[in-house]
Amino acid sequence: MHWKLFATVADAAGERELTLDLGDEATVRDALDALFERHPELSDVVLDDEGDLREHMTLLCGETNPFLDGRGFDEPVGEDETLALFPPVSGVNDRSGRLRGRSRGRRRCRPARARRR
Repeated sequence: MHWKLFATVADAAGERELTLDLGDEATVRDALDALFERHPELSDVVLDDEGDLREHMTLLCGETNPFLDGRGFDEPVGEDETLALFPPVSGVNDRSGRLRGRSRGRRRCRPARARRR
């Protein structure tokens, strides 16, 4: 699976993208654990003292936020999925992380669509 890190998260990790090998039965928690194994400094940036995603952090799996539209840490993550992790973006009022055009009740993360040119 592939991680894309943005802003202060990328700065803390020292890289913006990385690929990690996880099994087919991996979850968002497994993906985060693998990320923290490679970059332990990110754990305090991303998780609060109780091990929950910090309120100001957004994690997207494809185009969905598993903490709003899925099973949170238990959301399945496919081997070819892309996850994105970023802090709030300046000037954005809607902190929900919702993107347009998504349906609810997906069992797997929805892959990001290729941009049309």
